[in-house]
Amino acid sequence: MSQAELARRMGRPPGKVNEIIQGKKGITAETALELESVLGLPASFWLNREQAYRLALSEKAQLQQQEADCEIACEFPCAAMAKLGWIERSTTPLGKYRELLCFFGTAKLSSLTKTVDLAPKFRRKQGEGACQRSLAAWLRKGLLEAQRIETAEFDQQRMEQSLDVSFSIQRKRRGWMTSRKIRKFTNWRPTSLQQRP
Repeated sequence: MSQAELARRMGRPPGKVNEIIQGKKGITAETALELESVLGLPASFWLNREQAYRLALSEKAQLQQQEADCEIACEFPCAAMAKLGWIERSTTPLGKYRELLCFFGTAKLSSLTKTVDLAPKFRRKQGEGACQRSLAAWLRKGLLEAQRIETAEFDQQRMEQSLDVSFSIQRKRRGWMTSRKIRKFTNWRPTSLQQRP
């Protein structure tokens, strides 16, 4: 069947049918029903073909984008991460890039440019700076490890009892500054002070 005949039977302009055949225009549910009527194949067949085609186009575009972006993988400590078993060892930049995507649970490594916002405050020698990519890797590993830890439900009363014990120890050692800091960042007040008028 020619395109012109198909267009005539579908009741569509030949140019529109040609665009569908070339993949320039998508197959909608309405178009799938028309194709079902004309060609006898179910509408679901045409919609599944359209979805598979669009997915293949997206995968091709994603691969091209990853190949363009994969040089950023060289900025991460991939060899050390592989040695620690965090990622699989890969020799190609694209392979490293994909391993890092899986490790960080992100679609693009460029989204990790703000690791400085997540950076903990830590002491370091004057003049030395932390490698942001290494820091991002360690922070992610810490997050992954923390997610695997099973913990009990939060118990406010138990926490306050622990703080009371800590407060009494600090008081014996004259560590009032620490207790003040605790009170500053929580609503907790030592039991011994609550009982005072």
